[in-house]
Amino acid sequence: MWMFAQIAVLDFTPEERVRLLIWLAVLMVIVIAGFVGIRLFRRMLRDHGTSNKADTGFSLAALREMRDNGEITPEEYERARVKIVAKVKETLLPPEKDALPGVAIFYGKSGRSEPRP
Repeated sequence: MWMFAQIAVLDFTPEERVRLLIWLAVLMVIVIAGFVGIRLFRRMLRDHGTSNKADTGFSLAALREMRDNGEITPEEYERARVKIVAKVKETLLPPEKDALPGVAIFYGKSGRSEPRP
């Protein structure tokens, strides 16, 4: 507060006032741009973190419990389990068309860790 009081008391020339106002405007733009940039970055991180989660509706543990309680048959359990596992794999693994072509040639389509003979 004391600093602002001293600035107000000082006698500025019109050129100095214009220069001061320009620098204050530049400072305000930098602060606002920084704020907007940080908000966008945080939103991007938050959205990226939630988009990769697999939403299966319910867990395999709940499905197992339904089978053990007799609410579903073992065949229904197995069909649902296969669907859930496939959905999770599809969500977590990248599509094969996006894979690097050299990797598929070197490792083969099965994704083995050793090269083909």
